[in-house]
Amino acid sequence: MSVNIRIMQKGFFRRKKFIIDDLVKLSHLSFGVMDENCQLIPNQIGDHTILFDHKYLQRGIEIYIQNHDICLNLSLPTSMDEIQLFYYLVKVYCEYMDTDEFVKDDWLMNIKDIDLQMVYDKRTSADALMDLKSKLSNHKYFEIFGILHPISIGENELNDFGTDLDLFGQYLHNQQALDAYYATPRIYNVHGRRIGMYALGVDILTILPVEPYVVLNQIEGIEEWYVFMNDSLVKYRDLMSFIKKFDYYDANHRMVCLSKEEISEVLNTLAIQKI
Repeated sequence: MSVNIRIMQKGFFRRKKFIIDDLVKLSHLSFGVMDENCQLIPNQIGDHTILFDHKYLQRGIEIYIQNHDICLNLSLPTSMDEIQLFYYLVKVYCEYMDTDEFVKDDWLMNIKDIDLQMVYDKRTSADALMDLKSKLSNHKYFEIFGILHPISIGENELNDFGTDLDLFGQYLHNQQALDAYYATPRIYNVHGRRIGMYALGVDILTILPVEPYVVLNQIEGIEEWYVFMNDSLVKYRDLMSFIKKFDYYDANHRMVCLSKEEISEVLNTLAIQKI
């Protein structure tokens, strides 16, 4: 679910020349682009760039240019703070394009309508959280995309923030502000088999999935999952069974920090010689 806004210049022949770099700088926000694992690559500008407030990490605002128009996209549900930031950018870019009109989801709006639209999007966000909770009995969790990386929302999370957007926003920030490495897989073809591999380093707080996966199921047919440590491999499921202590991160992720001695113990017990 998302809000899509298009801002057009007045008059067909008044085509202001601009590039995405100009628009990103005009926002005065932090920025980056998403990689194939939906993780942020900060301080890079692409055809589709993500704008965000680094002091309050939420879901991010996508900006891109299409047919000489400025397009903005906001994923819902999100916090009221980010909804307000989104419409602040709408005003900024409307002024830049010398117009007081914009198109929201195919409906022509005026900047005087923004307060009403913020109320509408706030209600839509709360309804979206309520909808997630109502459907949770059929799912272990739902994956949403934060500005830095995906987050898995399950029963524990929904019980904590319910439909309160302030609590939801604080949850998103707290999860993404942790000084931890969010591990993502690399996929390889080895001897005609497709395998997935995570990496785990010494004394690095690492966020690992309970059930390894490729985001959005972009790659299927993975026959086995591994973890790479100290130039050695262990099977993913064996490692997760072997580790005695985890800290909860979200509905499908746990946090682990292994010392040099603990990694040596893992490898002495579980290291495999070949794939």
